[in-house]
Amino acid sequence: RKGCWGGIIDVSYMNLGPEDTLPNGVTVGVDITSTIVELDGFYGIRRDTHLFDIIAGLRYSKQETEIDISPPGLSAGVDADWWDPLVGGRWTWGFSPGWQLTSRADIGGFGVGSDVTWNASALVIWQPWKHVAFGAGYRALYQDYEDGEGRDRYKFDATIHGPITGINFRW
Repeated sequence: RKGCWGGIIDVSYMNLGPEDTLPNGVTVGVDITSTIVELDGFYGIRRDTHLFDIIAGLRYSKQETEIDISPPGLSAGVDADWWDPLVGGRWTWGFSPGWQLTSRADIGGFGVGSDVTWNASALVIWQPWKHVAFGAGYRALYQDYEDGEGRDRYKFDATIHGPITGINFRW
């Protein structure tokens, strides 16, 4: 943040690897990795202990999926990546020295990458040092992305949500 203007770089990584053995002894494993990188700019308006930021940016999503079935040793995989423009807002309340409550919401896609995507989060942030803060909260991210046709079709229409933690470096 420099005055009213600032930027955000947010990197999220998820790796899911469920595996199960069927009653006939066949093992099915699915490995899904998702990387999301967000680059945003914002303009902030401060009122006492409250701060409201208007956000605009880009969200890059990359997904890799692999399915393994053994026996007989079958394997298949698919990769997809796309960019989504986004706009939104963030509200932050400094309720005590070193402590903040922040909530954020954005919407994007607009048919550029996803047909639609939205993101909402709420966090409690503790800043013990001038340039480092720790946060914990909850996030939901919806993406409706589709590309290709027939056997080359890739469709992802899901909401990823759950608890989040993070480290915030500020300068």
